[in-house]
Amino acid sequence: DCRELPTEAARQLLFGQSPPEAVSRFADHLGYVQAADRGTLLLAHLDRLPPEAQEDLATFLRAHSGVTDDSRVSVRVIGAVTSGALSEALAQVFADGMTLSLRPLRDRRRDVVPLAEHFLRHAAVLSGGAEKQLGESARRKLLSHDFRSENAEELRQIVALGVELAE
Repeated sequence: DCRELPTEAARQLLFGQSPPEAVSRFADHLGYVQAADRGTLLLAHLDRLPPEAQEDLATFLRAHSGVTDDSRVSVRVIGAVTSGALSEALAQVFADGMTLSLRPLRDRRRDVVPLAEHFLRHAAVLSGGAEKQLGESARRKLLSHDFRSENAEELRQIVALGVELAE
């Protein structure tokens, strides 16, 4: 979650000690990019990443696009943007790749209950307790809720609060 990356350390957390254009698998201090090597890195709230870190990410993506060098990191980067703007360079890199746009959760009511049930299962795993179930009134309330901005994150917060308050 890019909202939780400290501004002054965002670049180091992403790339470790390496410059973005030369991120390799062999570094003394690894960042999230190296940790996701040969996998997928999902950057939630990418628009909240500091502008200089967005520029570094654009540099990394351009430098590593289609590279098959075994020493280089190979990672699929997915950026989720909520409402802010990306730097011009990062927006261009993502525009050159595949872009998916999802309608807000308030326009996808059929996804609300399955997502809420997923968050309930996840909460049970985290707490080590028994999994709680959604009652019919809770389902109706969730389906009638007008999700404003955070979509699934807002739903996750509502479910977490419900888990804390439920008997």
